[in-house]
Amino acid sequence: MGVFEQAEYHQQTIQLQPGDKLLLYSDGTESCIGKFNDQAGFNFTQEFTDIKHLSITQMMDGINTIIQNREFEQAEIDDITVLGLEILP
Repeated sequence: MGVFEQAEYHQQTIQLQPGDKLLLYSDGTESCIGKFNDQAGFNFTQEFTDIKHLSITQMMDGINTIIQNREFEQAEIDDITVLGLEILP
């Protein structure tokens, strides 16, 4: 994760509930799961939307498959790091 001198970060507390998932990923992963649009914000790909309801283990396997099947242009090659957490009942 990068830290930028001019960036402002806001702190917030959120209580996760059973069934909630938290997905943390590096910027190299972003193009595999969606794209940012200045007008609409971040839009997930259909491939990612199709796996979001799965358990975190299945979801991570699905993300890995998406990444493995994607052809990257030279300018897109970056580190890919994904950490997935799920709150179990």
